[in-house]
This record gives sequence, C-alpha cells and structure tokens, in this order.
Amino acid sequence: MAEYERVSTSLEEIKKCPYCGEEHFARSLYGHVAFSADDDHGPRGSVPDGFRVSETETVGVKPISKRVRGRSDEVYRCKHCGGDFKGKAGLETHLGMLKGDSQHPESATADTAGIWVPQKVADPEPDTEDAAAAFQAHMGSLSDHGEKGAAEGVPVAVLEDLLDEYRQREQQGAGFVTAARMLDELLEEYRDGQIRLTPL
Repeated sequence: MAEYERVSTSLEEIKKCPYCGEEHFARSLYGHVAFSADDDHGPRGSVPDGFRVSETETVGVKPISKRVRGRSDEVYRCKHCGGDFKGKAGLETHLGMLKGDSQHPESATADTAGIWVPQKVADPEPDTEDAAAAFQAHMGSLSDHGEKGAAEGVPVAVLEDLLDEYRQREQQGAGFVTAARMLDELLEEYRDGQIRLTPL
C-alpha cells in the first residue's frame, strides 16, 4: 500500500447568522443556530422553520488548509449513488462530473459524500487479557512523564488530524464547533512557543 500525505486547501464560505449577525463558516452555521442559548435562535437543539444555510448572507471566503493522509489504493463509496472509487481523488472526480444531478447535491465533497470501504474484513476473537495488559502498559507510560508534564507527550500530528475531524463535523453540533476552537487555540499556543508538544 502506498501511503501519502498532502495539504489540501479550499475556500470556505463565511456566512452571517440571520439571528445575531455573528459570522461563521458555512459548515458550522447550522450548529451555531441549533445550539445557541438564546431565544433569538429558537429552541435549543433545533433551528427555526425555514432556516437554510444556503439562503443566508455570504460575507466572504477564507482559505482553509488541512492535512490529508491516506493510501492511494483505498476504496471510497459514494453515499449518494453507491459507486466505488479508487482513493479520494477518484471520488472527487466522480463528484465533480455529477454534482447537481438528481442524486448528487451541489454541496457534495469527497469528505462529506465518501464512505471508506475496508479491503480486508477480519473478525478476530478479542483477547481480553492482551487488551487489558496493553491498556495498563499505555496508562503506565502516561504516568512516566513525571515532571515533564503530559503536554510534552502529545503528538502534534494527532492533534492536527483531530482538529480537521472536528472542523468537518461542525455542522453536527455546537460541541464540535467548541472543540475545534479550543483545539485550534491549543495549537496556536504551541506555534507561538507558549507550550511544548511532541512532533510526530
């Protein structure tokens, strides 16, 4: 399997909340409206009738970069039509040709429309003793940091991947918006030299 890593940059729309005027990425505006704690946005956990992110005012665009990792021989299934494609690039090509037809919405992207299809399916019997021993060893290694602090043992690449995941899921709820913001602030502190993290 050929593994790859690249930086993917895209332009993300910035939308203005029609209820409070705050600006958010288009993908996180729904979560902002649904989980805001005031009456202007409607009952918590739902959005007002007729609210559509696509119909809100776009106030600009911002370039967003994210690290993409994977294997060139992975298979992705389009959740709109069920077709299988080689790698995310194959799925992106498919979506680019069919966006806007009766099955594929204009907003479809490889990140939102793709389902990774495992090539080897295994159902091994779990060895609970080995799993418990591995967990105890892992927990023991965490306590070995001593006075260095746990922050020095956190790999940056893992946090960046987690931040990408939270950003992709911001429309699913305000918790992902908050987690992405907090993790982004932590990584900014690392980049500014205020804290030390372990590069992977």
